[in-house]
Amino acid sequence: MYGYKKPNAIKYEVQGGNQHTFQDALIFSDSSCDVFYTGLGEYELWVTEAEAKQQKVPTCCEFIFEYFALGKTIYNIYETSCPEP
Repeated sequence: MYGYKKPNAIKYEVQGGNQHTFQDALIFSDSSCDVFYTGLGEYELWVTEAEAKQQKVPTCCEFIFEYFALGKTIYNIYETSCPEP
């Protein structure tokens, strides 16, 4: 992906009627969050379950995400009402 030779991406599949595979490049990671660059030119901020339950994004994660996403619309898609798997 993007000419990288290092394994620094995540690959996942959406299952259902039309099976799609996505691969996003990891641009930042620490013990509480990951920031990914998507194939659509967008950025995603993923936080750990513990951080999500507290509804508190660590400052360093938020800073890095907002820096890369500068000028883009940011959508919060976390739902506290989602059932446990």
